[in-house]
Amino acid sequence: MVKSGLKTAATAAAAVLALQGCSAGDPEPGTANGFPRTVENCGHEVNIEREPERVVALGPSEVTSLYAAGDAPKLVGRDDAGMKSAPYTADIRTAVARVPQLGSGGEISREDLVASSPDLVVGSVTETITPDTLGAVGIPMVSLRGNCGSNHAPGASDGTSDFNDVFSDLELFGQLSGTTDHASAVIVSMRQRIAQAKASASLQGKTAATVIGLHDGLEAYGRRSMAHTQFRELGAKDAFADVDSRVFEANIEELAKRNPDIVMILSYGETDEQAKSKFLSIPGAANLAAVRNHTLFVQPYEYSSQGTLSVNGLENMARTLAKPH
Repeated sequence: MVKSGLKTAATAAAAVLALQGCSAGDPEPGTANGFPRTVENCGHEVNIEREPERVVALGPSEVTSLYAAGDAPKLVGRDDAGMKSAPYTADIRTAVARVPQLGSGGEISREDLVASSPDLVVGSVTETITPDTLGAVGIPMVSLRGNCGSNHAPGASDGTSDFNDVFSDLELFGQLSGTTDHASAVIVSMRQRIAQAKASASLQGKTAATVIGLHDGLEAYGRRSMAHTQFRELGAKDAFADVDSRVFEANIEELAKRNPDIVMILSYGETDEQAKSKFLSIPGAANLAAVRNHTLFVQPYEYSSQGTLSVNGLENMARTLAKPH
């Protein structure tokens, strides 16, 4: 267990959008109002001295998860990564517009982050922003629970991004910010939506793969990804379930060898047609079974990320694959 020595108030706060997962493990209540308390998160013990009032979110999934837990009013900074292309609703975009942008695409500096005086940071670690570096200046940091597994760090349910991790994050953010009832109601609604999506599109007996096209190649998603969980929930077998990673470098030859019935392309800042055209331009892609059977489709990257938008993604997948092809 790594002791980050973090102090200060912490928790979920603010942001924008209504749906998507958040972070950490079960807190240990302290004294007044449940504080101070210790949160176990991705192998770190994060000490939170009081209820957080100033929260910075380092990505779209963190923002939407905090929003879903009822913490939007506490958001004082954000990374703008994915903001333009993310499938946000109008109310989320409105809420996020008031929050200062501290960086874009994961390029926020530790100095700018510290200057915003947060008492909690929610996001994935970078080379300079970690629980240890922020803890040294009294700022607690937690990551979304689903991202623990993708980084091969302890903390996720079984190393695979899972809807239960999303629920655990919402519960944590609700406990830290005093919005437990709100967060609990959101979790109940999300469970119902997941059940409805599963009932509307059964993919039993089908194999599926998730990829993202790059300018110079292809990446695929393995068993530690949310896409793996989404296809599993719909009854399909992940063609890359044997790969113990979230995302990894792949090629069309390996994809063709596994030749899944369904291929989902994740798009990031592209239209569906652009993402599909990029993939089909790879020599050999047009020969895949999913292309011949018209079961090649595009999904926004954020819909298969680690937060609450993954439920929207599951619903989108169910609707798309329930259509006749």
